[in-house]
Amino acid sequence: LDLLAQARTNPWFDQISKLPELQYSLSQIQLGSTPFYFESISSAGTYNKKASTIPLTADEENVTRLDSLNRISLPKKVAFLEFTPFVGTRETLYDKGVDEETLPIRTIFLAGSDISTKIYRVFNVESSFLGMDIKGLRHVVTPLVRYLFNHEPTIPSSDLRQIDAIDALGRSNTIFLELSNKLQTKRNGVSVDLVDARISTPYIVKPKSGDKLGSNFSDILFECTLLPYSWL
Repeated sequence: LDLLAQARTNPWFDQISKLPELQYSLSQIQLGSTPFYFESISSAGTYNKKASTIPLTADEENVTRLDSLNRISLPKKVAFLEFTPFVGTRETLYDKGVDEETLPIRTIFLAGSDISTKIYRVFNVESSFLGMDIKGLRHVVTPLVRYLFNHEPTIPSSDLRQIDAIDALGRSNTIFLELSNKLQTKRNGVSVDLVDARISTPYIVKPKSGDKLGSNFSDILFECTLLPYSWL
Protein backbone atom coordinates (compact mmCIF):
# COMPACT_ATOMS: atom_id res chain seq x y z
CA LEU A 1 0.00 0.00 0.00
CA ASP A 2 1.57 3.28 -1.12
CA LEU A 3 0.50 6.87 -0.50
CA LEU A 4 2.19 9.52 -2.64
CA ALA A 5 1.87 13.30 -2.54
CA GLN A 6 3.66 15.12 -5.34
CA ALA A 7 3.41 18.84 -6.12
CA ARG A 8 5.14 21.04 -8.68
CA THR A 9 7.39 23.72 -7.22
CA ASN A 10 8.97 25.22 -10.36
CA PRO A 11 6.42 26.47 -12.92
CA TRP A 12 8.86 26.28 -15.83
CA PHE A 13 8.87 22.45 -15.73
CA ASP A 14 6.17 20.07 -16.98
CA GLN A 15 4.84 18.24 -13.96
CA ILE A 16 1.98 15.98 -12.89
CA SER A 17 0.90 16.81 -9.37
CA LYS A 18 -0.63 14.00 -7.33
CA LEU A 19 -2.57 15.38 -4.41
CA PRO A 20 -2.49 12.61 -3.31
CA GLU A 21 -2.38 9.17 -4.98
CA LEU A 22 -3.16 5.95 -3.10
CA GLN A 23 -2.05 2.65 -4.69
CA TYR A 24 -2.68 -0.93 -3.58
CA SER A 25 -0.78 -3.85 -5.15
CA LEU A 26 -1.84 -7.45 -4.65
CA SER A 27 0.86 -9.94 -5.65
CA GLN A 28 -0.01 -13.23 -7.32
CA ILE A 29 -2.24 -15.41 -5.13
CA GLN A 30 -3.56 -18.86 -5.99
CA LEU A 31 -7.33 -19.12 -6.37
CA GLY A 32 -8.16 -21.91 -3.92
CA SER A 33 -6.96 -25.29 -5.11
CA THR A 34 -7.25 -24.35 -8.81
CA PRO A 35 -4.17 -23.85 -11.05
CA PHE A 36 -5.19 -20.21 -11.62
CA TYR A 37 -3.54 -17.16 -10.04
CA PHE A 38 -4.92 -13.66 -9.49
CA GLU A 39 -3.10 -10.33 -9.20
CA SER A 40 -4.29 -6.75 -9.02
CA ILE A 41 -3.02 -3.15 -8.97
CA SER A 42 -5.45 -0.38 -8.04
CA SER A 43 -4.91 3.35 -7.61
CA ALA A 44 -7.01 6.38 -6.75
CA GLY A 45 -5.91 9.98 -6.89
CA THR A 46 -6.45 13.59 -7.78
CA TYR A 47 -4.15 14.68 -10.60
CA ASN A 48 -3.16 18.06 -11.96
CA LYS A 49 -1.06 18.35 -15.11
CA LYS A 50 0.63 21.68 -15.83
CA ALA A 51 2.72 22.46 -18.88
CA SER A 52 5.70 24.79 -18.80
CA THR A 53 5.21 28.06 -20.67
CA ILE A 54 6.52 31.59 -20.56
CA PRO A 55 4.57 33.62 -19.57
CA LEU A 56 3.14 31.25 -16.97
CA THR A 57 -0.39 31.05 -18.35
CA ALA A 58 -0.49 27.39 -19.45
CA ASP A 59 -3.72 25.45 -19.51
CA GLU A 60 -4.11 22.89 -16.75
CA GLU A 61 -5.69 19.45 -16.80
CA ASN A 62 -7.39 18.37 -13.58
CA VAL A 63 -9.01 15.00 -12.97
CA THR A 64 -9.87 12.59 -10.17
CA ARG A 65 -9.39 8.99 -11.27
CA LEU A 66 -9.89 5.48 -9.92
CA ASP A 67 -8.02 2.79 -11.86
CA SER A 68 -7.92 -0.98 -11.33
CA LEU A 69 -5.93 -3.56 -13.33
CA ASN A 70 -6.89 -7.19 -12.60
CA ARG A 71 -5.35 -10.28 -14.16
CA ILE A 72 -5.86 -14.05 -13.99
CA SER A 73 -3.02 -16.29 -15.16
CA LEU A 74 -2.32 -20.01 -15.63
CA PRO A 75 1.40 -20.79 -15.15
CA LYS A 76 2.67 -23.91 -16.91
CA LYS A 77 6.03 -25.62 -17.30
CA VAL A 78 6.87 -26.54 -20.90
CA ALA A 79 10.27 -28.32 -20.99
CA PHE A 80 12.71 -25.74 -19.55
CA LEU A 81 10.35 -22.80 -20.21
CA GLU A 82 7.81 -21.13 -17.95
CA PHE A 83 4.71 -20.42 -20.05
CA THR A 84 2.08 -18.18 -18.44
CA PRO A 85 -1.00 -17.16 -20.46
CA PHE A 86 -3.24 -14.55 -18.88
CA VAL A 87 -6.42 -12.53 -19.36
CA GLY A 88 -7.57 -9.43 -17.56
CA THR A 89 -9.43 -6.15 -17.55
CA ARG A 90 -8.61 -2.55 -16.74
CA GLU A 91 -11.45 -0.52 -15.25
CA THR A 92 -11.02 3.26 -14.95
CA LEU A 93 -13.51 5.75 -13.52
CA TYR A 94 -13.14 9.51 -14.10
CA ASP A 95 -14.94 12.36 -12.39
CA LYS A 96 -15.22 14.16 -15.75
CA GLY A 97 -14.25 13.93 -19.39
CA VAL A 98 -12.61 16.40 -21.73
CA ASP A 99 -15.84 18.40 -22.08
CA GLU A 100 -16.66 18.30 -18.34
CA GLU A 101 -19.29 15.61 -18.99
CA THR A 102 -19.88 12.63 -16.70
CA LEU A 103 -18.45 9.37 -18.08
CA PRO A 104 -19.26 5.71 -17.46
CA ILE A 105 -16.51 3.32 -16.36
CA ARG A 106 -13.87 2.86 -19.03
CA THR A 107 -13.08 -0.83 -19.68
CA ILE A 108 -10.17 -2.37 -21.56
CA PHE A 109 -9.95 -6.12 -22.09
CA LEU A 110 -6.42 -7.50 -22.27
CA ALA A 111 -4.80 -10.86 -22.92
CA GLY A 112 -1.35 -12.24 -23.53
CA SER A 113 1.33 -14.60 -22.30
CA ASP A 114 4.78 -14.68 -20.70
CA ILE A 115 7.58 -17.03 -21.72
CA SER A 116 10.69 -17.15 -19.54
CA THR A 117 13.39 -19.41 -18.19
CA LYS A 118 16.04 -19.22 -15.48
CA ILE A 119 19.77 -19.86 -15.82
CA TYR A 120 21.82 -19.79 -12.63
CA ARG A 121 25.20 -20.53 -11.14
CA VAL A 122 26.15 -20.85 -7.45
CA PHE A 123 29.38 -19.39 -6.04
CA ASN A 124 30.78 -20.61 -2.73
CA VAL A 125 31.41 -17.17 -1.22
CA GLU A 126 31.13 -16.15 2.42
CA SER A 127 31.87 -12.61 3.49
CA SER A 128 30.96 -10.02 6.08
CA PHE A 129 32.32 -7.17 3.94
CA LEU A 130 30.69 -3.90 5.09
CA GLY A 131 28.46 -6.01 7.33
CA MET A 132 26.43 -7.41 4.40
CA ASP A 133 26.39 -10.99 5.80
CA ILE A 134 26.88 -12.89 2.52
CA LYS A 135 26.62 -16.68 2.83
CA GLY A 136 26.95 -17.99 -0.70
CA LEU A 137 26.04 -16.20 -3.93
CA ARG A 138 23.70 -17.30 -6.68
CA HIS A 139 23.67 -15.48 -10.02
CA VAL A 140 20.29 -15.85 -11.75
CA VAL A 141 19.74 -14.75 -15.35
CA THR A 142 16.09 -14.60 -16.49
CA PRO A 143 15.21 -13.75 -20.11
CA LEU A 144 11.51 -12.91 -20.55
CA VAL A 145 9.29 -12.39 -23.59
CA ARG A 146 5.78 -11.04 -22.97
CA TYR A 147 3.04 -10.55 -25.55
CA LEU A 148 0.23 -8.16 -24.61
CA PHE A 149 -2.94 -7.35 -26.53
CA ASN A 150 -5.12 -4.44 -25.44
CA HIS A 151 -8.62 -4.36 -26.91
CA GLU A 152 -10.18 -1.08 -27.99
CA PRO A 153 -11.31 0.83 -24.86
CA THR A 154 -15.01 1.46 -24.34
CA ILE A 155 -14.18 5.18 -24.11
CA PRO A 156 -11.63 6.57 -26.62
CA SER A 157 -8.65 8.59 -25.42
CA SER A 158 -9.96 11.64 -27.28
CA ASP A 159 -12.81 11.88 -24.73
CA LEU A 160 -10.40 11.97 -21.77
CA ARG A 161 -8.15 14.56 -20.18
CA GLN A 162 -4.63 13.33 -20.92
CA ILE A 163 -2.69 13.08 -17.66
CA ASP A 164 -0.41 10.06 -18.12
CA ALA A 165 -0.02 6.77 -20.02
CA ILE A 166 -3.21 5.28 -18.52
CA ASP A 167 -5.39 7.87 -20.27
CA ALA A 168 -3.61 7.34 -23.61
CA LEU A 169 -4.18 3.57 -23.69
CA GLY A 170 -5.80 2.25 -26.85
CA ARG A 171 -5.93 -0.87 -28.98
CA SER A 172 -2.40 -2.28 -29.22
CA ASN A 173 -0.23 -5.31 -29.81
CA THR A 174 3.07 -5.18 -27.93
CA ILE A 175 5.95 -7.59 -27.37
CA PHE A 176 8.06 -6.83 -24.29
CA LEU A 177 11.65 -8.09 -24.13
CA GLU A 178 13.38 -8.19 -20.75
CA LEU A 179 16.62 -9.55 -19.33
CA SER A 180 17.01 -9.77 -15.55
CA ASN A 181 20.25 -10.36 -13.63
CA LYS A 182 20.03 -11.14 -9.91
CA LEU A 183 22.60 -11.78 -7.22
CA GLN A 184 21.09 -13.69 -4.29
CA THR A 185 22.36 -14.91 -0.92
CA LYS A 186 20.90 -16.61 2.14
CA ARG A 187 20.20 -14.91 5.44
CA ASN A 188 18.75 -16.89 8.32
CA GLY A 189 18.10 -19.72 5.89
CA VAL A 190 16.01 -17.54 3.55
CA SER A 191 17.05 -16.58 0.00
CA VAL A 192 17.19 -12.80 -0.51
CA ASP A 193 18.11 -10.56 -3.44
CA LEU A 194 21.22 -8.38 -3.14
CA VAL A 195 21.09 -6.95 -6.67
CA ASP A 196 18.32 -7.00 -9.26
CA ALA A 197 19.35 -5.38 -12.57
CA ARG A 198 16.90 -5.35 -15.49
CA ILE A 199 16.97 -4.10 -19.06
CA SER A 200 13.77 -4.07 -21.11
CA THR A 201 12.20 -2.63 -24.23
CA PRO A 202 8.76 -2.90 -25.87
CA TYR A 203 8.31 -3.75 -29.55
CA ILE A 204 5.07 -2.17 -30.80
CA VAL A 205 3.46 -4.19 -33.58
CA LYS A 206 2.01 -2.02 -36.38
CA PRO A 207 0.71 0.89 -34.28
CA LYS A 208 -2.39 2.65 -35.62
CA SER A 209 -1.16 6.11 -34.75
CA GLY A 210 1.99 7.97 -33.80
CA ASP A 211 4.90 9.60 -35.53
CA LYS A 212 6.47 6.30 -36.63
CA LEU A 213 5.08 4.13 -39.38
CA GLY A 214 4.82 0.38 -38.96
CA SER A 215 6.20 -1.77 -36.16
CA ASN A 216 8.98 -0.28 -34.05
CA PHE A 217 11.00 -0.59 -30.86
CA SER A 218 10.30 1.97 -28.15
CA ASP A 219 12.52 3.23 -25.31
CA ILE A 220 15.11 1.02 -23.59
CA LEU A 221 14.65 0.98 -19.83
CA PHE A 222 17.36 0.15 -17.27
CA GLU A 223 16.35 -0.59 -13.66
CA CYS A 224 18.64 -1.59 -10.80
CA THR A 225 17.54 -2.40 -7.24
CA LEU A 226 20.16 -2.77 -4.49
CA LEU A 227 19.25 -4.44 -1.19
CA PRO A 228 22.57 -4.77 0.69
CA TYR A 229 20.96 -5.09 4.15
CA SER A 230 17.64 -6.36 5.47
CA TRP A 231 16.83 -2.84 6.66
CA LEU A 232 17.96 -0.95 3.51
